[in-house]
Amino acid sequence: MSNSRVPSGIALAVQNWARSLWAVVVALGTFGSRSRSQRYRQEALKSYAGGDVFKATDFMRRAIRWAPKDPDLHCDLAQIYFEAGKYKDAEASFRTALKYKYDHMRALKGVGFALQEQGNRSEAVYFYLRYLREESKDADVLLNLGAALHDLGKYEEALQYYSQARTYNPENTVILENTARSLYSLGRFDEAIAEVRKAIEMNPKNADAYKLLGLCLESKGASEEALECYERALDDQSPDGDLRLQLADLLDKLGRYEESLQHALRARDIFEAAQDRGGMARAYWDVGWAYCRLEQWQQSIDASKRAVELWPDLYQARFNLALALLHDGRQEESIREYLRGAEGLTASEIQYWAIDDLEEALEQRPDSASINEAFKLLREKSEKQAPRAAGAERREGSTDAKS
Repeated sequence: MSNSRVPSGIALAVQNWARSLWAVVVALGTFGSRSRSQRYRQEALKSYAGGDVFKATDFMRRAIRWAPKDPDLHCDLAQIYFEAGKYKDAEASFRTALKYKYDHMRALKGVGFALQEQGNRSEAVYFYLRYLREESKDADVLLNLGAALHDLGKYEEALQYYSQARTYNPENTVILENTARSLYSLGRFDEAIAEVRKAIEMNPKNADAYKLLGLCLESKGASEEALECYERALDDQSPDGDLRLQLADLLDKLGRYEESLQHALRARDIFEAAQDRGGMARAYWDVGWAYCRLEQWQQSIDASKRAVELWPDLYQARFNLALALLHDGRQEESIREYLRGAEGLTASEIQYWAIDDLEEALEQRPDSASINEAFKLLREKSEKQAPRAAGAERREGSTDAKS
């Protein structure tokens, strides 16, 4: 007979009771943890609403310690990070939520947004598409997906998603503006103009829409209409340095050099206040060019030198400097700047940014030996140059999509 014993009825009952009691203890422990986590979560949200981001994140981390596998808590923390502009931290927390729930919709959307804010558009597209497999009617995600595709140069695909976004949110003017940007990038200017005009009808005070309309009109050669649009977008206190430069460039084309100079100077001040070196360099370049047009050579030299100091590879400003030096009778310095600026450029770049200006100068001063010498030198230089990737170019306007 075996020595193994079958538990008696009483013993079995006790064991079952013990198991039940343990289950209750575990359940109560879990409930207590969740209760604590929710209390900390509420404190976090309260702190965040009061503007104390540091305290909010601390409370949310405490909440997560009591319920570490709750994806919603990780999303809450990610949301706080995201709205505070800490996109890398937000991405990490959203990804943690996905670790605990692969198809967590809020986390999928959040990772896409965080990646896009960090400039990682290709991976953002992947997460948006995963999200849209489950929720195809989210206009915000459709809009952001279109913007990411636009920035990747996939304009036709971007238009498809903007069209879907409009179906679910027809009153959103950003969708109209982004549609216009992609159409503009495809060279479909009339269609772009039609879309952006719809945006303006919906919001007549939409400065971004007026800027975009101005860009479209300028690209069609309607300079006066474009100028009117840019001016509508501008306010005397506007901190938009890029728009000021856009106006400076257009006014230069229209031969209104004094006005061009004033906008370039204002752009310079805006970028200096923002400590934006790239913007300052572009503004000083335009200031130098405006002074050159006004035949104020020393002011042009000073501004162009400053542009080059801020951005040594901005060869267009270096060519401005060379031209002003040439007009000021400083031929040796001028040739040195021309040769340095032309180094590594393609023949077409040298032609457009330097030789064309010298040809114009020769029309005014055909007997100038120094201008003739510089012209011949650059001609020879351009014929020997090997092609290279395009460098910095004068921006005719931004067509970046908005998310």
